Amino acid sequence: MVVISLILAALLPKSFFQSWGWLSGPLAWVLCAALTARVVGLDRNRTMLGAILAGLPAAVAVVLGIHWLGVALAVALFALWCSVADREPDPA
Repeated sequence: MVVISLILAALLPKSFFQSWGWLSGPLAWVLCAALTARVVGLDRNRTMLGAILAGLPAAVAVVLGIHWLGVALAVALFALWCSVADREPDPA
């Protein structure tokens, strides 16, 4: 996510993010989640659900004016989701 953020920041003017950040941020978030699912071998649908759920605090943080704190929380929640999402119970 950081790499994509840095690339976009280098290539696009600040005005782009002021106008289109509401769309480009969540789109980048979902694309990174899809890439994570593919690389790590997680179920794509469960991973996308986790990305959406983990992204909700980031949306609240944007409204409150603390965007990067929300992103940090969302990344931590998404990592937690991915760490437990595909675990199957141990057979008894």
